[in-house]
Amino acid sequence: MQSIGPGTLGRKVELPEADEQFVSLLGHLNDMLGRLELSFSEMSEYAAKVAHELRTPLSIIRLKVEQSQGRIDAELAEELQEELLRLTHVVEQSLLIAKAEQGRLVWNIERFDLSAMVGRW
Repeated sequence: MQSIGPGTLGRKVELPEADEQFVSLLGHLNDMLGRLELSFSEMSEYAAKVAHELRTPLSIIRLKVEQSQGRIDAELAEELQEELLRLTHVVEQSLLIAKAEQGRLVWNIERFDLSAMVGRW
């Protein structure tokens, strides 16, 4: 039971030598784990869809704020752009998390010089 978590809900709990009462209880427990796995999957898909749908309106709003230079206060335009960038970052992070949870994250493994990177600081 301790090895079962959000990423391993598909595992079944087994007690090969269990009596009849435990077998029934394990059946219910495994059914519940299956429903939880489905719920986690649906929730992840929903979060990915919401994040994806938010990308376009945020881009449009950002473009409209850029195009409104001179018609709205420059300080207000800057504040709006900062908030839009913050929201865009949240949406992008949500998409990244959803992809990782769904196993659709593509790794790009490459070597780099850590000493050069640390040396910059």
